[in-house]
Amino acid sequence: MKKPLLSICLIFTFFAITHSFSQEMTMFLGVSGYQYYEDDRPLITAEVHSLLYDTPEAFNYWKKSRTFNTIAVSSNVVALGTTLAILAGKENKKAAGGLVAASLGSTIISVIFYLSANTQKKKAVLTYNKGLESNPLTQIKPLISEKGVGITLQF
Repeated sequence: MKKPLLSICLIFTFFAITHSFSQEMTMFLGVSGYQYYEDDRPLITAEVHSLLYDTPEAFNYWKKSRTFNTIAVSSNVVALGTTLAILAGKENKKAAGGLVAASLGSTIISVIFYLSANTQKKKAVLTYNKGLESNPLTQIKPLISEKGVGITLQF
């Protein structure tokens, strides 16, 4: 009676382990930018980077997001500089049309790249989560050799 019960418990345990998946990543817009979570545990950017590194497609979206964000910040710096130059020129009663165009143009570029960076971040997280659906953490595989038959547990 104990042997069948023990074997049923072992089979159930192996089945439960086989179907255990990694936790999904979620992202929320916070005060200081996007915040990433794995269930209730907050993730820092380095952890997100290392998690996404294992999924090539998600990591490509992540790299594009960082590139677009860098372009957006650089464009913002140009917009700020040209706006300060315009304000300094108004004290002298002259504002160059080129500075106004540069300020508006760099602001528009900044907004476009900032929105694109956010879209790429969302795609990276969604692609990472989609990859988790099919890749279990552990697998049970049969092992057949000249010494006998067995089961292997792969992590």
